[in-house]
Amino acid sequence: MDQIWCGVEHILKNPRRLLFVLPCVLTLTQAFLGCAGSFHAEDFGPDAYMISGYVHRLDIEGGCWQFTSDGMENFELAGPKTAPLLREGVSAKLIVRDISDAASICMIGKIVEVLQIIDISK
Repeated sequence: MDQIWCGVEHILKNPRRLLFVLPCVLTLTQAFLGCAGSFHAEDFGPDAYMISGYVHRLDIEGGCWQFTSDGMENFELAGPKTAPLLREGVSAKLIVRDISDAASICMIGKIVEVLQIIDISK
């Protein structure tokens, strides 16, 4: 640990070295964050696909949450990752998979399992 601190102290004593090191650190950080945050539907299997749209609540059967895609297709979201989506007006981009052997009381659209939330905003 002392060796690391001595290296940092050496860089801080000479501002010209700092001008060289800082852009390198920022570039590596940006590259790491860019790679860590990108998801593709193919990463979740051949039957996964991406949808984007918004969530709204319907006053039927005691209240049902419906996801309407940008292409105006309706979905019913299922799975443990749905909790942050269940708010009126939330826009999201999701990776989902069809659940073919399930039924629901609401019957408001195709039932899909949320595999990953790519983007979410109110």
